[in-house]
Amino acid sequence: MKRMRLFPKLMLSFFLFALAVLLALMVSLVSTGRFIIGETEEWGAYAVMDDTGEPVDPERVYRLNGWIEKIDADNAVVAVYGDKRNDAQRYTQTELTELIGAGETKNTWVGFLSAEQNGMRLLTLYQRNDIGLQPQLNISSENTDASWVRIFFGIFGTLFVLIMLGMSFFLVRQIRRPLKTITEGLRRVREGEEGVQLDFTAEADFKEIRDTFNTMTKAMKQQQEEKKEAADKRARLLLELSHDIRTPVATVKSIATALSENLVPQDDKPRYYQVITEKADRIGELSESLFTMLKMEDKEAVPQKENTDICELVREVCSHYYSEMETAGLEFTADLPDQALPLSMDRQLMARAIGNLIENAIYYNQTGKAIQVEVKEETAALHIRVFDDGQMIPPEDRPHLFDAFSRGDRARTSRGGTGLGLSIAKTITEKHGGTILYRAENGNSFIITLPLTR
Repeated sequence: MKRMRLFPKLMLSFFLFALAVLLALMVSLVSTGRFIIGETEEWGAYAVMDDTGEPVDPERVYRLNGWIEKIDADNAVVAVYGDKRNDAQRYTQTELTELIGAGETKNTWVGFLSAEQNGMRLLTLYQRNDIGLQPQLNISSENTDASWVRIFFGIFGTLFVLIMLGMSFFLVRQIRRPLKTITEGLRRVREGEEGVQLDFTAEADFKEIRDTFNTMTKAMKQQQEEKKEAADKRARLLLELSHDIRTPVATVKSIATALSENLVPQDDKPRYYQVITEKADRIGELSESLFTMLKMEDKEAVPQKENTDICELVREVCSHYYSEMETAGLEFTADLPDQALPLSMDRQLMARAIGNLIENAIYYNQTGKAIQVEVKEETAALHIRVFDDGQMIPPEDRPHLFDAFSRGDRARTSRGGTGLGLSIAKTITEKHGGTILYRAENGNSFIITLPLTR
């Protein structure tokens, strides 16, 4: 029954209710019948005397083609009521015994003898072939308002009310327990309690509500944790950005003050102006990185995809950084397929992600001399690998490598960089349905994996 759904159980309950009502009706009829028979035992298909010695209601006997004879103590016929159909004027004791059916007889007539009253008895006679002996209940229209009607409805009404109360109590008990638990759980959620879980046993319908409620509260808790984590991450991001901006702003402010007060020699002014330009560029770079980061974190921000040859895009990005690699004394190699590999992507964002990985290799390759970019196609994916042969990133820094402004990351002590490059590259890749990972292999490899959706 616990595995049954609520609808079949309700149907079964109503069937049992109908069966119980039918049983109550039968019990009421039997009880009323026994009461009526108990009151009417003294009248039947035979005659009895009234106080004057006359038969009571002889018409009942006449309707059954019978007649009534009054006999004295010697069994002689004193009076006849109705149409006498035999010739006997006196009965012997043997004949009378045969008539009233005491012992075997082949007599044509059957009789019923009343109790003696003033030395007289009434003998009710019928032809044996005309009468069948069976219990009868004759209720005439004269006693339709008699006590038996009240007795029947009293018994049946009492049983019906008891059945109705019992069935209602059973159904309410079965439904109220899970509903009470669910209501209590909803109240706890409304009051702000986290991780509320329901645990009760009930029919499959309520189990489905229970499981849905538990899944919902788990999802709500997870969403709250993710929201809190995102808020903390954004707060750290803004805090770190303000820290990084404060230094170039302070430098620009101090130089501007020195220039305005003519504290800088004329020959040094070009160098000071160059510093102001560099710091302004640094602030602009940080602001642009922050804008891109916040834009990519917006769930409603959708990349503007178009069919793009990924090989040609990688060539363009590499050419943009070629002069920087030459200045840093780094040897650059590219391993790209000869044929075009058109993919659906946001050209500008993907160029930004690949460029950030190349910048990361240029800025952080302090001990190595080479940078390599490779594009490789597999059955269901495309891999873009940016490798540098510098000192490998320490294992303790790798779990937080793609976090914005990650503490311990070499970005905090590099010759430039914003500390947002890897985080932006990861966000852009995930927006395109791909993944990005770091692999230590005699150097540092950052690999972007994109699904082959042309």
